[in-house]
Amino acid sequence: MNLVIITDTDRIGRNTSINTSFAKLLINKGAELFVIIDPNLDIYTPSGMMQFPMKSVINTYEVNNTRQRAVKGIYSHLSREITLIQDVLVGTLNAKKTIYINEDEAMVVKLIHNLYVEDNMSIPKVVEYLKINGYKNGKLNWSVYSVRRILESTVYIGLVYREDLDRTFYKVAPLLMSVELKEKAIKLLGTRKRNSKKSTKHFYNQKVRCVECDNICNNDTS
Repeated sequence: MNLVIITDTDRIGRNTSINTSFAKLLINKGAELFVIIDPNLDIYTPSGMMQFPMKSVINTYEVNNTRQRAVKGIYSHLSREITLIQDVLVGTLNAKKTIYINEDEAMVVKLIHNLYVEDNMSIPKVVEYLKINGYKNGKLNWSVYSVRRILESTVYIGLVYREDLDRTFYKVAPLLMSVELKEKAIKLLGTRKRNSKKSTKHFYNQKVRCVECDNICNNDTS
């Protein structure tokens, strides 16, 4: 290896010790280093050897600073965004860039969780209960989908998980219920979904009419 070409010093590393070690390795091997955006950088000179790790420190600072600004921007965006998802964040009201609890809608959110967890109602039964008793859901009608979204959402305990960032944001909204109640609801959603799949595995498990002999037969799907 006689020559290493890189775009910038941060392509090697964003840590002073790593870049210093790499420069020493090249010198020991007698190899040249060419930095495209800084062609005058020469690691074989005292000034070049000093600049090489220093540039990595600056690059590290810029990367961390940019990442911090991005996270703050995403956090701010989430705080605004969650108030706009009507069928998910029923129960909060944004006023002067601050999220307040809308007590009337928050009561409905709590009711949905209590019906599902404490009263052991299925989601369709919860939907039916809300419609019969005239509970409002903004401009939307209550549906299995909207109720499930409310039961699944962790926004009501102040948590939002961003899969693209692999990061959980905390305290993005006021707590509308206890963490324990939300955890029970999410656990039940998973349990009942699995049980539902098992119960419908053999849909035609009662007597059916045979197409060949036209007799009523027991359907054995085992």
